[in-house]
Amino acid sequence: MPHHTIDEVILGGGGAYNPLLVSLIDEMLDGVKVITQESLGFSSDAKEAIAFVILGNETLNKQPSNVPTKNWSIKASHFRTDSTKTILSATTALF
Repeated sequence: MPHHTIDEVILGGGGAYNPLLVSLIDEMLDGVKVITQESLGFSSDAKEAIAFVILGNETLNKQPSNVPTKNWSIKASHFRTDSTKTILSATTALF
């Protein structure tokens, strides 16, 4: 596997608003520039909203929309497309 040097890490999403988390990441990545996507003109709020729209759309179209390797994931079979309430409670459980 090729070795690459990381010069910069761009943080996005809700965690980018957490000063302690950003500070800890910055400390752990000594010598690597850590910035948020806001400094590049992109909104973390918009990123999360778009992610939920995509998740909802894929669920409504009966497409897998989870990450099964993560311990917080929800199996696609647990989503029901006939009930908005069920879909919303399933997406909320991701966090």
